[in-house]
Amino acid sequence: MFYKKLRRVAITSMLSAAMVTAVMPVNHTCNVFAAENDISADLQIVEISFDKTYPQKAGTRVVLSADCEGGTGEYEYTYTVKLPDGSYQTIAEDTDCDYISYTFDQVGIYNFEVKAKDAYDIVSDIREFVVTPSKISINRVKLNKNSYSVNDSVKFTVDATPSIGTAQTKIVVQTPNGKKVKVKEYSTKKTASYKVKKKGTYKVIVYAKDGETSTSVSKSFKVK
Repeated sequence: MFYKKLRRVAITSMLSAAMVTAVMPVNHTCNVFAAENDISADLQIVEISFDKTYPQKAGTRVVLSADCEGGTGEYEYTYTVKLPDGSYQTIAEDTDCDYISYTFDQVGIYNFEVKAKDAYDIVSDIREFVVTPSKISINRVKLNKNSYSVNDSVKFTVDATPSIGTAQTKIVVQTPNGKKVKVKEYSTKKTASYKVKKKGTYKVIVYAKDGETSTSVSKSFKVK
């Protein structure tokens, strides 16, 4: 009988030891699983940068770079741009290169979109870039009327776009006898007026300049 009790105690002890041994690996396995499945931060585009500051002149080549972090696996990038005329252009699609080069051929505002994706997510961000003409341009010389009579006042409105800096304009009127009258000296003011005193064909000459370039245009009008 003593033998049977001793055996029962031994078996009970073995079972208790087995249960402890079985529990320990389970706890260890959970810790390993958590470590192996530690999910990193979500994919995000940290910065989109250009190698030149804007504005730049038409014809300039820039390099756009995208800096991403987080996510899982390797990154792929798609680069598109909305042009000043409203159309869209795909520059590169599903590439592993985190930069592209681009040459501007239009004047206005460009909107570059970068899409980045990893094994699970797709994120995007947009940056704009302003492009000016390669030289200053006079877009329009507007007169306040279609026809004039003697003693009318002619109002000139000039719209000019600089390539760099600020546009300044000068206005000169050539009378029917060939005499040139300066109506406005170089300034940023866009309007000026001139009172016509004789009948005939007049010509307004508009000069424009910015920090580096200059140009001029002329336009005729009649006084009846």
